[in-house]
Order: sequence, then structure tokens, then C-alpha cells
Amino acid sequence: MFKFKKFSINQENCAMKICTDACIFGSYIEVLESKSILDIGTGTGLLSLMVAQRTDDNAKPPHITAVEIEENAFLSAKKNFEESSYKERLTALHYSIQDFSAVYFSKYDHIISNPPFFLHQQKTKNTSKNLALHSEALSFDELLTAIKKLLSEDGKCDILLPAFEMDIFTKKAENHKLFPQKILKVFNRRENQEKNEVFRTITRFQNIENKSPKQDNLIIYKSKGDADISLNRGYTDDFVVLLKDFYIIF
Repeated sequence: MFKFKKFSINQENCAMKICTDACIFGSYIEVLESKSILDIGTGTGLLSLMVAQRTDDNAKPPHITAVEIEENAFLSAKKNFEESSYKERLTALHYSIQDFSAVYFSKYDHIISNPPFFLHQQKTKNTSKNLALHSEALSFDELLTAIKKLLSEDGKCDILLPAFEMDIFTKKAENHKLFPQKILKVFNRRENQEKNEVFRTITRFQNIENKSPKQDNLIIYKSKGDADISLNRGYTDDFVVLLKDFYIIF
């Protein structure tokens, strides 16, 4: 059980556990004006719950639909939703996004996804983990086709990927007339930023061609020489501010 300030995540039966990059993703994306949200590949339901918390004070909080192909992950998300105070606004559905987009015709003004990204690496013996990590079950083109179909004309889509895979995804997105509007590069430490060793990239896409997307950086940990492990595990001030509404340690 992973406890946040306002909800808990049971991840015992889920192949992919909670990780720092997903928490950054859920804290960073702009959701306050979102009216309908689709979470593709929700896993434990973490992103949906974070978004639900962040929009709880809205005059009309958005309903969040979370789609998950792997059965154990779907069951975990469903249980986590039901045990949260946001359960009336959360729906978990056991579908691949390919099947979901074929039978559901709703349009969403905000789509979020941390998709499978291992393009060619060797698989493990864990079938559930393979579904979560490897792109054979959901190629970038298949994901983009679904996003294009389900996203409203003026909607926005936020994607989290490693830097190399994000470059591939962005090039493919242009073929679907989806263009980057805002990019956050996440670095483990300042030393990594100096070497341009990007840990993860978060990109917002829309149906608007943009030659100069806004770019920001976030560093998770202080430099090794500056870090005080006894204080917030050496996190940077920017990271603490971003996660302070969620992490119990802040």
C-alpha cells in the first residue's frame, strides 16, 4: 500500500508499481480547466486519482475515464477508485485503447497517458509487465490513431515518455496533425542536466501547429555534494513544491 496525503494506492497485484516520473506527471500537467479526461493505460489508477484530487475544488469537477488492458491492473485501479473520496468521478474500464476507441464515441477535452515504451528490448517472463512496458501491445501509431479519434478539436493531450521514445512519438504525432505545445524535460540531478541526460519528457500535444513549443526543466535530486539525505531525501525545492500536495514526507 502506497499512501499519499488524500488517497492510497494498493499496488500488490499490479506489475508496474508507482514511480517518481508518474507522480511528477500527475502533479505537473494542467488540469484545472479540463472538463472531461481520459487516462489511457491507467495501471494502478494513480494519474486519475492525482488529477481527481487536483480538480476537487472546481465548480464542476471533471469526470475521469480510465482505460486499462491488463486485468490485474484494471482490478487494482477499480478498487483504488472505489476506496477513494473521488469515486463518483472516476470510472475504470477493462479495455485496450484500440477496442475502446472502436466502441466508444465520446470526445474528451483532455487525454493523458504514460504509454508502453520499450520498442525492441527483450521481454520478461511476466506477461502483465510486458503489457505495461512493451509497445507491441500498443504501438505509438495505434495510440495516436485512438487519441486523434477521441480528442476534441480544441483538446489537449499530455504524454510521458523517455527522451528517445518521445522524439519518435513526436515525429509520428505530426503525421496525425498533433503538435507539441509545451515540453518538460526531467533530470535526475543537475549533473545530468549539464550532460543533457534527460530522464523523462512530458509533452503536451494539440491540433495546433507550433514551431516553438514552450520548454521547461525539472531536476529531481540536488547535486550529490549539496544533498542532505536527512532532509526530504535531498529533493530539489522545485520537486518539493510540485509534490507537496501528495507526498506525506513534505
